[in-house]
Amino acid sequence: MAFVTANYLAPGGYQFSEQREVEPSLGDIVMIGTDEFVVGAVLVPDYWSDYGDVNQYRTAQVVLAYKAPEAK
Repeated sequence: MAFVTANYLAPGGYQFSEQREVEPSLGDIVMIGTDEFVVGAVLVPDYWSDYGDVNQYRTAQVVLAYKAPEAK
């Protein structure tokens, strides 16, 4: 099974990585401690290997943004 390493960049320069089965999608919520962030951009270079297969070692660069507070 192929996995993707997601490298997150949150506001304020906070960075972390995690290994996932699929890359995050735009609008997904990511929790850092008790703070909620929303996925603002996802870059996944070289999705396919040189042989036409899915690259098992792909990396996604994920940019997070502050989540807007919910209206009451």
